Amino acid sequence: MKKCTFVTAILTFSLLLFGCGKMVKVSVDPTPLSMDKSTVIIYEPKGINDVFKVSLDGQPIGQMITEKPLKISVEQGRHDLHVDADGFNQVFTRQFDAGKVYFVKVEALFNGEKGTVELKLSETDAIDSYEARSFK
Repeated sequence: MKKCTFVTAILTFSLLLFGCGKMVKVSVDPTPLSMDKSTVIIYEPKGINDVFKVSLDGQPIGQMITEKPLKISVEQGRHDLHVDADGFNQVFTRQFDAGKVYFVKVEALFNGEKGTVELKLSETDAIDSYEARSFK
């Protein structure tokens, strides 16, 4: 039974990541939204065919898909950024400074030993575009 579940998880994850779709270039506007607040750009470059729900400190603030990164304005200070996709979720905690732009990449990682998928949020260097698989 475990082997069947493991194989199903691998096939599902592969279809999510590499299923039908075409490669597109997604533009990102790296300019700050405000000099009084932080700007956070959340993006997912792998092409997962899902909607990512984003909240800040437990309050919903928007949704993101591969083809459209989410750009938000955040008060200066320490905040928890939550990303959720069909029950897979992750929290990114950081001190945000006014006038700065932060880039947060969302990745779905398959854990072969556990047969599970986990989200990973990581801060990246500034970008102005990325290549992604589009399902539109």
